[in-house]
Amino acid sequence: MKDTNHRKELREQIIGDICWSYASDPNENRGILIEESRSGMSIMTSDPIKEGSILRIDCKGSWMGTRYVTVKWCREIAPDHYRCGLSVIKHY
Repeated sequence: MKDTNHRKELREQIIGDICWSYASDPNENRGILIEESRSGMSIMTSDPIKEGSILRIDCKGSWMGTRYVTVKWCREIAPDHYRCGLSVIKHY
């Protein structure tokens, strides 16, 4: 399990709907934003996402708006439920 005590920033726990897609694919998927900071976020999806993928995340209702992120890790936490750790790409 990833040690979250060594993060550069505190993450605010939030529950909210998001739309996500691979950066090169216009087809959107739905997910849930679990927590966020200026440099990263954690989401839940019904599909696994490959580590290293670049995603476009639309966080409606969040100060983050639309962001591009790199998938750092993705773990199945229950059947068809995946939690993913994402790092925000500063200049995409």
